[in-house]
Amino acid sequence: MAGFCEGGSEPPGTLKAVKEEMILRDMLLELNDSCEQYGMKINANKRKTMVLGRKVKKVNLRILNEVVEQLDRFKYLGCTISSNISCCQEERLNRKRSVFCGLLEKDLRKRLVKCFVWSVALYGTETWTLRRSEEKRIEAFEMWLWRRMEDVKWTDRIRNEAVLKRVGEERMMLKLI
Repeated sequence: MAGFCEGGSEPPGTLKAVKEEMILRDMLLELNDSCEQYGMKINANKRKTMVLGRKVKKVNLRILNEVVEQLDRFKYLGCTISSNISCCQEERLNRKRSVFCGLLEKDLRKRLVKCFVWSVALYGTETWTLRRSEEKRIEAFEMWLWRRMEDVKWTDRIRNEAVLKRVGEERMMLKLI
């Protein structure tokens, strides 16, 4: 992936924009030559370019007489980056939520909650002095976890016992302390 940031002050076709495109083209050719020295080849399917900036222009880059594709959007680490330098994390969060709430089997989700979430939440409990207020908070946290797992909102007005029945669990956090 190659690209350069356009400041937005120079319109496409001006001397500065043309010079930046030539610099980028020279950099790509130099990279290609360096790869060939070590017996490597730039994969034609993986070479893409993206111009970042407020006013995006089309660049004409070639490696070995093959046009390098210019993208408007690029997915990187689960985040979609667009040419106007915006990053959409909504898609990433929705995907994670859908995996936990729907795609995994219920038994696996319950085991993940008990293994990872409970172990962190209950770390150091042997030193805790529990009063009734702390017990209520722990019970509320446990119910919050089960409600999140089943995608049950408080506004649905479903009782805790019904949620526990849906999950197939009983209150266990306080018993573990």
